[in-house]
Amino acid sequence: MRIPNDVSLAKYINRLIDEDRIVEFYQSYEWKNLRREVLKENHYECQECLKRGRITQAVCVHHVNEVKYRPDLALNKTYIDEEGNEQPQLVPLCNECHNIIHDKLGKWKSKDKFTNEERW
Repeated sequence: MRIPNDVSLAKYINRLIDEDRIVEFYQSYEWKNLRREVLKENHYECQECLKRGRITQAVCVHHVNEVKYRPDLALNKTYIDEEGNEQPQLVPLCNECHNIIHDKLGKWKSKDKFTNEERW
């Protein structure tokens, strides 16, 4: 599935969110290609684990600025922060780190169980 060319990315994503169909974005050709590219560029390593000196396989790509709040950045690798500095927008993570970031780990018993729709 491809993202339609006749509408802005933000409008498209907002419509999917409104219709509870955001999973379609995560199944799009554009997202899958970008996700694969980001994982490859970062050697399929979880960036949060690397900060702690561990090497863990990244299995998902996290949007620093969540898609539901910044749909315009959904396919951007970077963004400009409030101070004018370029920051990574897409960060490869293992499931455990992704769940911690989204503060959902506590409600699941398994640290490897994925709990966020962004994995699509």
